[in-house]
Amino acid sequence: MKNINKLLQEISDIAQISYKLKNEKGDIYTSPNFYIKTAYIEKKFKVYEENLILRICREDEKALPLLENCIINAIKRENKKKSNVIENIIENKGISKKEVEEAYPFLIDKFTLIMISVNNNIDESISLIQDGYKEENIAIVVYKENILILGKLEDEYEHASSIKETIEYNFRENCIISYCNVNNYENLSRAVDGCIKKISLASKFNVKKEILGETSLVFEDIVDSINKEKKSMLVDQFDSGLSKLDEEMIRTIDVFFNCGLNISESAKLLYIHRNTLIYRIEKVHKYTGFDIKDFNMATVFKILLFLWKEQKIEKM
Repeated sequence: MKNINKLLQEISDIAQISYKLKNEKGDIYTSPNFYIKTAYIEKKFKVYEENLILRICREDEKALPLLENCIINAIKRENKKKSNVIENIIENKGISKKEVEEAYPFLIDKFTLIMISVNNNIDESISLIQDGYKEENIAIVVYKENILILGKLEDEYEHASSIKETIEYNFRENCIISYCNVNNYENLSRAVDGCIKKISLASKFNVKKEILGETSLVFEDIVDSINKEKKSMLVDQFDSGLSKLDEEMIRTIDVFFNCGLNISESAKLLYIHRNTLIYRIEKVHKYTGFDIKDFNMATVFKILLFLWKEQKIEKM
């Protein structure tokens, strides 16, 4: 805001016109010599979805369109400059601490990064998010077609859930959100890369969970790092047994794993008798050679099943 005020002062000095600029919270800028001689006029307009009111003396009415245009351009230039600061931080372009502190002082210490991936309606989604975050210590920018929110936020998951619900309610499309805490701006590049990787993995493996925290998708990340030759060898070795598993069996396995190998809880979620579940687990053992009631064997089997699913997706 300090830089904006400086720009607005320059506009007043160059144009030699006194004015007052307000938003919904109150005054943004008032020329030092602003006063009302007889009457004043107002012009309402929007910049980045923010409602602004420009007030000048009636005697300066002819200059109103030009003054409005100058103010809009000044705000947009400053916003672009600030957005470039974040982009330069992410891309390690040697930006100084002073530049960061002038643009976004809250990035100097610990802050939260929330990344939102939407297929459509990026600009509209940004407008919705901006309506919910009017604070000065929040930055909302677009980077590689992802919306980034940076700021001092408590309970990051609640913020992410609220954003997801708002976007999906208004646009009827799913969005994937990844979030993490960042120690300071020097760690932002790594944090952004991590969030992008999580969103990519969630899309690649059709992960149902669409709000991803710092401990999400660690398993998927490890498995994804296995080289293609090793993946192909493992899948080929166990393909004959895995191919015998139909959709009902695979869903049963997924639920069993998600319930921590708990038979009673899994049977309840699947709406089947526990003996039916045990029978299905025994069939997995018969087809594949893995007794997934055993933790160690279940861990290996989960990796193999994951790789097998990945190969099927790639062939589609």
